[in-house]
Amino acid sequence: MTRIDRYLLRQTMTAVLFVILVIASVIWITQTLRFVDYLVDDGAPFSLFLKIILLAIPTFLGVIVPIGLFIGTLFTYNRLLQDSELHAMRAAGLGPMALARPALILAGVLAFLLLMLNNVWAPAVHRELSFLQQIAQSQFTSSLLREGVFQQVSDNVTIYVRERDRSGSLRGILMHDFSNKQKPVTIMAEKGLLVTDDGQPRIMVYEGNRQEFDRQTGQANVLFFDRYSLDLGALRPDMRDRWPDSREVSTIDLISPSPEAIKRGLEDRYRAEAHQRLSQPLLCFSMVLMALATLLAGDFNRKGNLKRIAGAALGAVIFQGSTIGIYKVVGLRPELLLLDYIVALLPGAISLTMLLGGIKGVMAMRPRFLRRGAAL
Repeated sequence: MTRIDRYLLRQTMTAVLFVILVIASVIWITQTLRFVDYLVDDGAPFSLFLKIILLAIPTFLGVIVPIGLFIGTLFTYNRLLQDSELHAMRAAGLGPMALARPALILAGVLAFLLLMLNNVWAPAVHRELSFLQQIAQSQFTSSLLREGVFQQVSDNVTIYVRERDRSGSLRGILMHDFSNKQKPVTIMAEKGLLVTDDGQPRIMVYEGNRQEFDRQTGQANVLFFDRYSLDLGALRPDMRDRWPDSREVSTIDLISPSPEAIKRGLEDRYRAEAHQRLSQPLLCFSMVLMALATLLAGDFNRKGNLKRIAGAALGAVIFQGSTIGIYKVVGLRPELLLLDYIVALLPGAISLTMLLGGIKGVMAMRPRFLRRGAAL
């Protein structure tokens, strides 16, 4: 690696890492706000909240690394153009591919790290994050009693509480239980209290009624009570019955799903997730090549490259949106798996062609024996 290569690599790497850090910080803050309810409303300890927000960081790095590469590379090479440093390098005999080499090396390193993140670290992080969220939702049961919200706390039970304070006192309680489809039950009470009995959470409700409707006879039975006990322990999510999300499954298990996963109809979803993990690192090369082709392909413009940069930014947005859309389509149509790789590589292939001087430049790069064969 020449001194110029090291200089360009250092400049590009600094900008790329800074952009990734800034974008990751912004997204991390927005993601953190999603989990504040665990700390404020659910009563979860701060240590659990801290673990959750720290584990959330790797879950979105796969999206922002290619974007950071594009922005950092575009910024670095545009600044070098404005400072006439690239003009001097071109005058010294360096072509577009020689100038692009350091950025491509950086893209290769980050693509490898992204491949490791997607296939080794991210599934383990997703599993741990889901586990901690389940703990927050199952052990800190005040999350079931948020005031002013109809909450479906299980598949068959919905609870509404008009008012609630920190002591557990409740006002205006409504619970609808349709576990028995033929005889749904609705309980209404003026007030209640959140208590714990032998480690199991309960709501003691007062001054209310229990209504049971028999769909076969069309009659409603109403029971008025002074005190009634509602068991919340049975309504808490059971972590043992939870089937892992595809993001939590290892890549090997995604490629070769278990018989139970196939029975649940998850084979197509697993296959789409596996190929998305494998194709996503290729975005690093395409994003960098798009940025490089924007500034290095064609003639230098001393008046600036604002139009080129704006066009490249728009293209990057469309490209990133397309990869997300294709991933969802492939999840529904597994026979289109090849589109994951086509969409990931096509912008990079077009940009590389531009850097090589178009079709003529690409043809000129052929080995000699191929050119002799064409001449014959």
